[in-house]
Amino acid sequence: IFILFDERKFEVIADEGIYKIIPDEEWDIVKNMIVKNFQEQNYLNGILEVIDEMGSILIKEFPGGDENPNELSNEVIVK
Repeated sequence: IFILFDERKFEVIADEGIYKIIPDEEWDIVKNMIVKNFQEQNYLNGILEVIDEMGSILIKEFPGGDENPNELSNEVIVK
């Protein structure tokens, strides 16, 4: 999630493989969640809600497990 607060813009960025599988309707849900929360100046809750929703969407299409192990660290890095 790329957010430019001063310019009042955001973008949800994913790779081609994810965009091919996740339908536009799912991305619209995420977009609408961000817009609604930000219009209400609910920035932190909006971001947390969107991250949770995106996790739910991605887990449905890309479940982990023995056949699809987690290849990357789950460590959150804030710079």
